[in-house]
Amino acid sequence: MQLDSRVIGQSEFEYYSLFYRLDKVGDQNSGHECDSHFKLEPGASPRVRELLALLHQNAHTLGGIGKLRVKELFLSIMHQVLVGCKYRESGSYDTSKKVIEEAVAYINGHYMNPLTLDELAELHAMSSKRFSYFFHKYTGFRPIDYVIHYRMERASELLQAGHFPIRDVAVSVGYTNPLYFSRVFKKKFGVSPSAYTHN
Repeated sequence: MQLDSRVIGQSEFEYYSLFYRLDKVGDQNSGHECDSHFKLEPGASPRVRELLALLHQNAHTLGGIGKLRVKELFLSIMHQVLVGCKYRESGSYDTSKKVIEEAVAYINGHYMNPLTLDELAELHAMSSKRFSYFFHKYTGFRPIDYVIHYRMERASELLQAGHFPIRDVAVSVGYTNPLYFSRVFKKKFGVSPSAYTHN
C-alpha cells in the first residue's frame, strides 16, 4: 500500500507500520473484517493515543514485569484498533444493534467483575455517550442499570436455590460490601435478601 502524507510545518514526520496476522479459528473461509490495510488517524480514538503514549514511555523497560506491561499495552492497543476497525462503519441499525448484543453478552458473562460505563464503551469501541445511547435504545436500560438488573436476577436465583450466606451471594454477583448489596437488592425486589430467602 502506498503511503501518501505531507508534513506541514517544522515538525518531523514519524510513523509506525504494524504487520499482523490473525489465526483463523474454525471455518477456513471466515476472514477477519480487518484483513486489509488501513490507517489509524491521529485523534481517532483518545484511548488509543493514551495507550500509545504509555507504550512509548515503557518501551525500553527492563525486567520481566516491565516487559509484561509492554506486552499488555501493545495487546490493548491492538484490541482497540481491531474492534474499532470492526465497527468503523457503525451507525447503521444492524451494526449498532450487533454491538449492543455483544455488549449484553459480555455483561452476562462478566457481571461478577467490576464494570464501568467507560470500560464497557471502550471495549466496544464507542464513546461513553454513544454507547449509552445505543444500549438504552436497544435494551431499554442504561448500561450500568442493566448490570445491576442482571446481578440482582442472579442473586435472587442463588438465594432461592440454597441457604447461602448473604455475604457470599453478594461477592458472587460482584459486590464486596454485603450491606450495599442488601440495599440494592431491597430496592429491586422490595425485601431484604434475608427475607427473600424465607419466601
